[in-house]
Order: sequence, then C-alpha cells, then structure tokens
Amino acid sequence: MDALIGDGHVEERDYIAPGILRRVVARFPTEHHLNQFASSVRQVSKLLGTRAFRAANGISITDFLRN
Repeated sequence: MDALIGDGHVEERDYIAPGILRRVVARFPTEHHLNQFASSVRQVSKLLGTRAFRAANGISITDFLRN
C-alpha cells in the first residue's frame, strides 16, 4: 500500500485485525495522483479477490482487504 501512495500521504488507516487493512484515508497533490492511486488499488483488489471502494469525497479507499 505504501508504495502506491507515492506523492500522497495517509491520514488514517483502519485495520480489521493486525496486518489486515480495511480502510485508508489518503490525500494527494493532484486529481491525477488520486485517480492513479484509485486505479492501482482496484487492480490489486481484484487480484486478491476483494473489493475496493472510492468514497464520494474522492479521498477514501475502503474495504481494501475485506474478509
């Protein structure tokens, strides 16, 4: 996850259990950075068989790794 953040920064992380990320709130310097991050997280999520959701405010990625 940290490698995907790039020029952005994480404001909040929510874990279901130790090492299992459920929600990330991140900020990015441009809309392009945000869109690239969201696209990458969705691709990784599909590979893991989970669901990524981009919140309406455009800064939250939730349920990244959901059981």
